[in-house]
Amino acid sequence: MPVFNVHGTNDNTVPYRGSIAAGWRGAEGGVEFFRELNGIADAEQVVTFSNRNATCESAGDGMSNVTLC
Repeated sequence: MPVFNVHGTNDNTVPYRGSIAAGWRGAEGGVEFFRELNGIADAEQVVTFSNRNATCESAGDGMSNVTLC
């Protein structure tokens, strides 16, 4: 299942680094979960987009792709 996560590092509603109190593992923890689910936990993560303060990193191909921006 392809996954495209978009998160801001200055988000107070859903913190990028997660929240133990809310049970949210954070953006990077969520990406790790979906990479394992898609069978690409060990795949290389590469920068696929970069512009000023925005960067996207992707791993996997086609239906297994997981991207975090």
